[in-house]
Amino acid sequence: MKRTLLTFLVVTLVLCGVYSAHAIHETQVEGAKPVDPGADAAKLYTFITQPKPYYERFKLCPGTGRFLASEEPHGSFMTIYLNDPALSSIKNPEGMADGSIIVSENYTGDKKLDSQTVMYKIKGYNPEGGDWFWVKYASDSGYVQESGKGEACITCHGSKKDKDYLHCAR
Repeated sequence: MKRTLLTFLVVTLVLCGVYSAHAIHETQVEGAKPVDPGADAAKLYTFITQPKPYYERFKLCPGTGRFLASEEPHGSFMTIYLNDPALSSIKNPEGMADGSIIVSENYTGDKKLDSQTVMYKIKGYNPEGGDWFWVKYASDSGYVQESGKGEACITCHGSKKDKDYLHCAR
């Protein structure tokens, strides 16, 4: 009796696992557009790191390479990645497309990754700051160090207001 009950429980658990895996697979439609993370730093981090990290999906900023000389708050060196909307609108004189994401990897003087800073263009988010949502993540954990309308970010990038707050390739 115990053996029969144990067999029944094992079979039930296996069937539940198979059903759950199938249900999860069915909800992840191939080629579906990911959900917009909005002005939420934690959701944005998931958006740029899942299902593959940004550095496998995004392209380097045109005309740049890895380990560009930089300065604080981006560290001694940086590498800049753009998603498809950013890449396709980088030369647009009207500015960057909504949904543009720019990820800057920030490195120490010995080229150790220290943090990532992200600019995410959200229509209507902050017209006074070019509608950019700014985030700085700790490199080892994704911990949000700063996020939002980033006064320091806007002040520095504001010198490039005519280039939609971008220092690279415009």
